Amino acid sequence: MKRSIAGVCAGLALIAAAPAGATVLAPRKASDVVVLRASGSGATCLPMSGGIDVDLQVLPDGTVTPYTPPVGMALVITGFDWSSTGGTPGVNALTAIRLAGSHKPAPLVFATGAVSDASGTAVESAIVPNVSVSPGVTVCVGTQGATIGQVVVHGFHTVAK
Repeated sequence: MKRSIAGVCAGLALIAAAPAGATVLAPRKASDVVVLRASGSGATCLPMSGGIDVDLQVLPDGTVTPYTPPVGMALVITGFDWSSTGGTPGVNALTAIRLAGSHKPAPLVFATGAVSDASGTAVESAIVPNVSVSPGVTVCVGTQGATIGQVVVHGFHTVAK
């Protein structure tokens, strides 16, 4: 018992000794949380490497507006919900997030998949490991062998450094 208490105390001491400048990457206030949707346009994404632009923001009051990050803020993607239709039944529908900026083709930053049902429809939700998106970069979503249906991207804004 004494060893367990000593171990816990030692662990807490290590946590307390973390560098003073260390910060946690998380939203600072509720208004930093972001929910994005795709309009269905591929205006930026199609020429860069395919997919559709994630270019609409769902506001807390339920209204939808074109997405523009606040000045000096970057987007951190933490989650991703999607569906696709028209795929081959029983086949994995690989769906990816790419970032359309100055590099062509748009770099792949996250991929997930789901096996399509008997009608060729696939639906998936995935946790994304904090993908950072700089201001001026468009988030693109595309899938192989199917058509993207719904897309919802979850994340938050943080200071761009």
